Formats: sequence, structure tokens, C-alpha cells
Amino acid sequence: MKKLWMPIAAFFLLSWSVLAYLDVYYREFSFQSTFVRSSFVILLSFMIVIIIRYFGLLLFSYLNYVFPHVPDPTPELTSFPLVTVIVPAFNESKNIEVSLKSVLAIDYPNMEILLMDDGSTDGTAALAAPYAGVHPNGTVTIVSDRNKGKPAVLNRGVALSTGEFILCMDADAVLAPNVIRLMLPHFMDPKVGAVAGNIKVSNRDNMLCRLQALEYVVGQNTVRRAQSFFNIVNVIPGTLGVFRRTAMREAGGYDHDTFAEDTDLTIKLLDLGWKVQCAPDAFAWTESPEDVTGIMRQRYRWTRGILQTVLKHQNMLWRPDIRGAALWLLAFESVVWPPMNMFAYFFFVFVASTQHVMHPIILWWIQLSLLDMVTSLHCVAMDNEWLVLVPYSVIFRFYFVIIIDVGKVFSIMEEFMGIQMRWDQIARKGKAAVTRS
Repeated sequence: MKKLWMPIAAFFLLSWSVLAYLDVYYREFSFQSTFVRSSFVILLSFMIVIIIRYFGLLLFSYLNYVFPHVPDPTPELTSFPLVTVIVPAFNESKNIEVSLKSVLAIDYPNMEILLMDDGSTDGTAALAAPYAGVHPNGTVTIVSDRNKGKPAVLNRGVALSTGEFILCMDADAVLAPNVIRLMLPHFMDPKVGAVAGNIKVSNRDNMLCRLQALEYVVGQNTVRRAQSFFNIVNVIPGTLGVFRRTAMREAGGYDHDTFAEDTDLTIKLLDLGWKVQCAPDAFAWTESPEDVTGIMRQRYRWTRGILQTVLKHQNMLWRPDIRGAALWLLAFESVVWPPMNMFAYFFFVFVASTQHVMHPIILWWIQLSLLDMVTSLHCVAMDNEWLVLVPYSVIFRFYFVIIIDVGKVFSIMEEFMGIQMRWDQIARKGKAAVTRS
């Protein structure tokens, strides 16, 4: 069967990791202090949870790859219901033209495109004005208003829309021409309320951008593949997602009380009983931050928004079905994982400097690096991505993850401390057009 060796290799690597940790525990820590022994037990338990997550990710993403919701090749559409494309824009002059061009190049004959200008001050609406009017595959309407924030402008777009399906995208995104034809067949199941696209990093001209490209493949798109196997994708990304109009209205649209309005809406759909899937071959490219400051600001907002969503829907954690698991995954990755990672770093530095024990540190990094490389190879192969991204998995663990975790820990602390935050837009350089196939 296709690429079956990858989950098998990962299984043996994961099994070896557990046995190796147990061996280190009994050999190295037999007579250590209670703090060291208890800390190691906590970290070992945490590692086992991560191993289970990794194996589940590989297994179920593979099963979704082999047994997709929509047959491969995707069946041709026999009808063309109206699709409303909503493009919320605030100061997106760098990317708005190429973004609109990509929408108008979509191979679908029945669209209404709403550019929702959210009080831009950089001439976004003026640059988009030449595209307004009737086109061969649909109409473009520009709606300008004072700045009200992304959730409000999205909701206004939904209120103005008339399409049976609503495609929401970011104004800095570039869509592949076949996205609608690949995503609409998922809605043949009347219980499917939303479908996520496959988001890719467009600008890959430095190490940080390539690390983010790898992160998008492994940490986002492959996770969605695995969740889609159970119809519980827990984040429809703002960059590209298609919603059934009736489902979005039942959920009440986008709320203003989190900084992750896309995650919040997705969880509301799951809580209402809708299936949420992903379309792995429906690509959208987005421009990623090119420096550490930009990455930290972006992930700070993402983490606080996800944490706010988890707290808002915490009653869903006690649902006795698979939909509750979708929120547990968000809670684990936003609340538990980052602090535990930081604790592991400090613990191993403490052990190395005071106990003169290096085996667990070496073992920790080697097995995580091997695990990352196996996982990266598996995910890159499924996504038909650049193989050159796989070696970056070693740098990913030693450098990129530490940066991200520091930002996440601070955002968690500030959220629980009630420190106010504001929406912080990342400066764009107009590189969304640099697409990769």
C-alpha cells in the first residue's frame, strides 16, 4: 500500500523511545534526589503522550490519505451552486491585487466576490477598484466601511452574501485555480458544515521561512488530515476555508470575544454536530513572517486566541464523544505542551550542571530529532512538498521550537493574568505571489 513503510518505521522508533527512557530511568536515576526522579517520571509520562500523539498523527493522516472522503481523482461537478468569496482586507495594498487575480483565475463559473475593505488607510480599496464589476466567472463588489475588526467585517460579508457556500480567505492569500472544484465535493455529505484548505508558505528564501514551510506541512496540514479522518478538524484557517451557508448561520457567524475567530467558529460547528473536513489538495499560499520578531508576534496572538477559545468552550471538554477530543487536542497543544517543553529544557540543563548526567539529554534530543525527521519525511511525501525541507527538521527542534515555545508560554501567562492585548497585524512585503507547486 502507498507509503506504508513510514507509519511502520515511526512505530518502531516510538517503541524504542519508550524502552530507552525506561532504561535511562533505572540506570541513571536509581539513587538521585526525589526532585530529579519525580521530574524524570513526569517528563517520561509527557513523552509517552507525545509519542502516542505522533503515532496517531502518522497513522490517521495515512488512513485519510489512503481512504479520502472524496474519491481520487476528484469527481467532476455536475452542478455549479453559487459560491460567495469573502476577502476581508485591512491595509493589504502589498498583496491585494495578486490575491484578487488569483480569485478571478479560479476555474469555477458561478462566483460572487466580496472585497470587504475594513477601513484601510493605505489605498487598498483604490488598488482593488479596477477589478470591480462583472467577470467571466463572477462579479466583484467592493464594500468599504470604517475599521471594525476582522470578525465584524466577515460577518457583514456573510450577511451580504447570497451563495449556498461561502469561501473565506485572507487578503494576502493566493489561491490555486482548482480550490473550489476540489472542496465542493466534500459537501455531497449533507452533514459536512465546513472544509479546510491546505495552506502553504509562499516565501521560502531564508531559513526561518523554510522552517515555517515545514511547520505548516507537519504541524498544521498533516494534523488536519488526521483529524479529517474522524470529521473533527478543529481549525478552519482564515487563509482558506469553505462553509455551508446554513451551518455558518446556525453557528452565528464569527464572534468578537477571541483572537482566533476562525478556531472559535470551527469549534462552534463541531459542537453543533456538523462534520468538519479538510481538502488536502486545495492549496492556498500565504506570506510568512521573515524575522523572529514577526514570528513571535504572530504566534503570541494565535496562542492567546486558541486558549481563549478553549476557555470559552470548556464545557465541550466533557462531551463523551469524538467531538470533545477535538477541543482536548487544542487544550493540550496550547496549554500543556509549551510549558512542558520549556520545563524539559530547564530540567536537562539542571541535570547536566548539577548531577553530571548527560545520557538523558543526549537521548532526548536524538530521539526527538529522529522522530521529527521520520514524521517530516512522511508528511512531505504525502503533501508532495520539497524534500529539501526534511533536513530542516533537525534545526526545527534545536532552534525554531524553542522560539515558538517561549512566545507561547508568555502568551499563556498573560492570558491567565488578564493582561490586555490588541490585534497586531504582521507587516507584509508582497510576497504572497511567490507560489510553489
